Amino acid sequence: MITMKKIALSGLAVMALTAAAPAFALTASVDEVTVKTIDDRKRIAVTKTHDNDAQVKGQYKRNGEGGSVRTIWNKNEYASTVKSGTGARIYAVKACEYKNNWPDDCSNWVTR
Repeated sequence: MITMKKIALSGLAVMALTAAAPAFALTASVDEVTVKTIDDRKRIAVTKTHDNDAQVKGQYKRNGEGGSVRTIWNKNEYASTVKSGTGARIYAVKACEYKNNWPDDCSNWVTR
């Protein structure tokens, strides 16, 4: 009986620790851009990392949207950051540099 109580209490402790665990940010990068989740994975930030005329974008997927891909562009100057609006938790991100008349240079999808 005491062993059963210990097992039950251990299980409750593990569940409490798991529920309290912080959400870890998702981060993806390619040559010109870094994309990361912010605000408990409710938004993304797209940061241009090179001083040139490149247009960069972040792509992301939110829970409850059937896998649809959202895109946010950063066409601003070097070291600028553009942030998405808030919404359902983001479960996948991808960073891309726009290549005119060529396939975009993109990272793989980063998921959790």
